[in-house]
Amino acid sequence: MNYMNKETNKDNEAINQFEPMVSKAEIANMLSVSPRTIENLKAGGVLPFYKLGRNIRYRRSEVIKAMEQFHSSNLVT
Repeated sequence: MNYMNKETNKDNEAINQFEPMVSKAEIANMLSVSPRTIENLKAGGVLPFYKLGRNIRYRRSEVIKAMEQFHSSNLVT
């Protein structure tokens, strides 16, 4: 069973390699926040990003996962 999980993770990684990268404006629009908020989250290490030349790009799936983790870690119980 553990073997299947490893294979599934490899498949997901392969799919992510071909996932289109999007701009800060697209991520801000997706999350309904300002581009400055995206900058703050990136600078704070919350959002994973890729630097392609002078451009910063994000993967939607990684941003969604990061925001879920950020939200769950900041919930007050």
